[in-house]
Amino acid sequence: MKRNPLRLETKIIILVWSMIALSLFVANYLINKNLATIIESDISEKTMEIAQLTAISPIVVDALANNHSQNTLQQYCLQVAQMTKSLFVVVFDMNSMRIAHPDAEKIGQNIVGGDEQDVLTGKKYISKSKGTMGDSLRAFSPVYDENGKQLGAVVVGISLDNVQQVVDKSQKVIYFCTIFGLFIGALGSIILAHKIKNTLLGLEPFAIAHMVEERSAMLQSIREGIIAVDHQANITLINHEARRLLDLAGMQGDPVGKPVLQYIPNTHLDKILISGKAEYDQEQQLNGVNILTNRLPIRVNEKIVGAISTFRDITEIRSLAEELTGVSSYVEALRAQAHEFMNKMQVVLGMINMECYDQLAEYVNRIASEHKVEINFVGRRIRDAVIAGFLLSKMSQARERGIDLILQEQSFMPASRDLNVAHNLVAILGNILNNAFDSMENSLRKETTLLIQYENEELKIKVTDTGMGMDDGTARLIFNKGFSTKDKNRGLGLGIVKANLELLQGTIEFFSSKEKGTIFYINIPYSNKGEKHV
Repeated sequence: MKRNPLRLETKIIILVWSMIALSLFVANYLINKNLATIIESDISEKTMEIAQLTAISPIVVDALANNHSQNTLQQYCLQVAQMTKSLFVVVFDMNSMRIAHPDAEKIGQNIVGGDEQDVLTGKKYISKSKGTMGDSLRAFSPVYDENGKQLGAVVVGISLDNVQQVVDKSQKVIYFCTIFGLFIGALGSIILAHKIKNTLLGLEPFAIAHMVEERSAMLQSIREGIIAVDHQANITLINHEARRLLDLAGMQGDPVGKPVLQYIPNTHLDKILISGKAEYDQEQQLNGVNILTNRLPIRVNEKIVGAISTFRDITEIRSLAEELTGVSSYVEALRAQAHEFMNKMQVVLGMINMECYDQLAEYVNRIASEHKVEINFVGRRIRDAVIAGFLLSKMSQARERGIDLILQEQSFMPASRDLNVAHNLVAILGNILNNAFDSMENSLRKETTLLIQYENEELKIKVTDTGMGMDDGTARLIFNKGFSTKDKNRGLGLGIVKANLELLQGTIEFFSSKEKGTIFYINIPYSNKGEKHV
């Protein structure tokens, strides 16, 4: 999986901060674009108000109507300009001749700008023009006497430089707010990214994706059935093994999203959500399929948010336990011995019914003698009672399958100081011999020889068969758990041998030839009770 060089935290900071910055810059652009117009409109309204108030002043009206002292009018206009912070306040008559002007030398001269004609027709308006005092925004308002006759006009000017200064000042405030907003946005994005990262346990997206894939693969590969429910007892998760077991129980369809009681009526997951107490190794029946299940609540911050159940077919568990512990080897060997005994009893019963008593006595004596010889032969060489009894049973099993199982004369095995070693040896010998028996199923000559020797606190075992043998490809895989050249669900035997040898710190080697058979060599550290071969 290719990793992105940018960490999740960095991505979040860049993304959030970029969105905030973009929003602020767009807002700044739109505000600045309209700011000059808004400020100019506001200043124009105020300038027009000054012009109108000046135009109705009695001092202005009297000066134009009665030619009163121009000094009084001049002082008045200068005071208005000063109080309103205007560039100028100019009064002129109907001939466009100035009556009052900030520059006294301009009084008596015609107004300059070329935008005064409309006001002499009784209109009031705003214009921009260049006069004797530079570029200005000018508000024109006509002056009327009490009879409504126009006497002249007033023009109030605001320097366009002053207007631009107001715009610049306002823009500085906007720029400051934008920068402050960017700073707050950056701080907020860092805090947000940190909180998200903590929520994700510090993991990057690629790590989360990898973990999800890994957990999903683990979940589906587990041989336990798994079902999880949320706090409302609705199924949220189910793995392949759980679907398989539920299919065996006749529960078809996709259960995800369904209430667990609707899909599995006798489950206790709803009770686990209420009690919050785990239940372990509970037997449960699913439409005739017996399972062993564990049920546990799922807690987040000490609050129960769901429950999970893991379960497995009890039959499979028992079968696996028997094979792993060697019990299946005991059972199979004893079954064969019991079968051989029943066959002999049937012969005895037949002779009794036919009243062949002399032949019966001879037959019973021969069987007893053979059995005693076999027991004595094995007993003298195999001093561990468990292993001796096991080998006698395997001999019966071999005879039942038409196989000669030969314990060689030079064999000797003393009893072990550790009683548990015998059970490990049963698992080892049982699976090796079973493999040998199976390999000779199609062989013309069916013979397995077993040699067990004890030397220098070490048990040496050699098993030779006349089976079909193995090619190199098969030989490399035989100890892999689950590998088998037989039916499905086999392949545990030699894996169990390897596991038990590891427990005993033993080793195993083998030589196999196709169509000629296989030889296994096993060495195991072994402490006896001081017995010697006699």
